Amino acid sequence: MNKQPQKIEFYRKRGVSDILSASIEFFKQNFLLLLKVGACILLPINILQAIFANNTLMALFDPLSYEYDANYFVGVGLNLVSYCVMTGVIYTILLHYNKRDTPEGITLTDMLNDIGRNSLKAFTTTLLFLLLIALFTFLGAILVAVAYAVSPAAGILIAFFLILCLFLLIFTVQVYPLRILENAGITDSFITSIRLGIKNIGKLLGTVLLIGLLTAVCQGVFSIPAIIVMVTRYILGIADSSSLTGITGLSILQYISVVLLQFGSIFFALFTMTGIAYYHSSVCDQAEALTTTHVVDNFENL
Repeated sequence: MNKQPQKIEFYRKRGVSDILSASIEFFKQNFLLLLKVGACILLPINILQAIFANNTLMALFDPLSYEYDANYFVGVGLNLVSYCVMTGVIYTILLHYNKRDTPEGITLTDMLNDIGRNSLKAFTTTLLFLLLIALFTFLGAILVAVAYAVSPAAGILIAFFLILCLFLLIFTVQVYPLRILENAGITDSFITSIRLGIKNIGKLLGTVLLIGLLTAVCQGVFSIPAIIVMVTRYILGIADSSSLTGITGLSILQYISVVLLQFGSIFFALFTMTGIAYYHSSVCDQAEALTTTHVVDNFENL
């Protein structure tokens, strides 16, 4: 008789090792569901994305045949979409998982509406991130240029300080679970994430480094076929002095390997998102996660 898996308690104080254990256990319990959702939602995006990523990679060897810039921006756009969709997916699964008495019985059909709504939240949050970084970079570049014109030493010092400020983005990792799991507003999510990140800096850095390292290893495994095919294709293309686009068999293999690369990259990023969610639940209990704006919003909905 198979032993039923025990449901993981979400809101609970945990150390870095416990956060890692909870993330691995959650991934194990929901692996088939994640794989099914990935195959239905993520894989079609990856197939389309690989067309542009494949061409972009080949442009490094045959630049006259491909328009690198167009492929690059389309590929980045599709990567952003797939990242936001899968962020919505993993936190939707967490929401349904936490609502149930047992870890079993969650289906894709039950989650479709929530996935769309939560993916949109992830998309708007990511766009805000990008706009803030772009604005910070633009204003920082102007400040450095003006300071450097007055004093080169001052310009270099300010540039170093601004680069150091970008490191502070690590304190905003809690924004996504606050926005999606706690239904908090964007402003409250940023403020709460930074406040709790500074308060728990040791646990935050330990979680990001440890889970990020494991994620990178898993993603690296999926990148091996693409690297082997690309190197082989490059060597054969140079050896017979023919166009790389003429090697039909390797072209197909490279396309498949790029699909695997893109799929593995986003799929195992879900592990990092899971780790961040359990970090979030370990540094604030449910009452603390509800900011003033969130309480008012819930009261108005009664």
